Amino acid sequence: MAAVWPDVVGQAVAGGEVEVRIYNINEMHAGSLEITAREGTRITGGRTNVGNLSLVVAEDGRSAVSSRAINGWGAAGASAWVTLQVDPDAATGSVLAGGQGRVINSVGVPNMVISIAVEVLGAPEITQHPQDVSVVEGQGAVLSAAASGHPAPTVQWQTSTDAGTSWVDIAGATGAEFSIDDARLAMDGTLYRAIFTNNAGTAVTESARLSVREVRYLNLSVRPIVRLVDTL
Repeated sequence: MAAVWPDVVGQAVAGGEVEVRIYNINEMHAGSLEITAREGTRITGGRTNVGNLSLVVAEDGRSAVSSRAINGWGAAGASAWVTLQVDPDAATGSVLAGGQGRVINSVGVPNMVISIAVEVLGAPEITQHPQDVSVVEGQGAVLSAAASGHPAPTVQWQTSTDAGTSWVDIAGATGAEFSIDDARLAMDGTLYRAIFTNNAGTAVTESARLSVREVRYLNLSVRPIVRLVDTL
């Protein structure tokens, strides 16, 4: 029965590439290494850590084989790195499983098998930008932003007090909403934006401007009117 190596899962965006390592830290086996790519991926390159050993990639990218057999795949012996390219139309969030690596012994029997898969990532895309907000001094305000992506992106709010020339992270502002509890006149004109990040990239929202108006009090004076009415 063939020994099973731990599964290898790489990550790449649709149309992108990822290099995965085919290796086993616990066992060594002898033979030729054969690798096949799952539909939706293709092999674009391969390398090993053995100087006189190479991986030969088929023209269609569906397979790769070692240039010769070796006594010592895995453990402290030889390992291989294979570059897989994901089809441009691969669905974000899908896992393209079914690729395989095998060490074939001298009688043509696989004595080691590894499963190879690629998770298709999606870079963040902004789906909601924060909007400008105007408040009276002392009031609060809430800014909202959202983005799609796989894996789900994290968010960091930033602020700028120089019209967007420089930006500073706001400590603890890592949610879809950012609250301003007590707007001050000194905050008038401050800009805010959100940055969304995951393993595939980063996306930045448009900036939103905070306008703070001074509280104006209306002074009213009451002048009493006295009317004299004759009595009959």
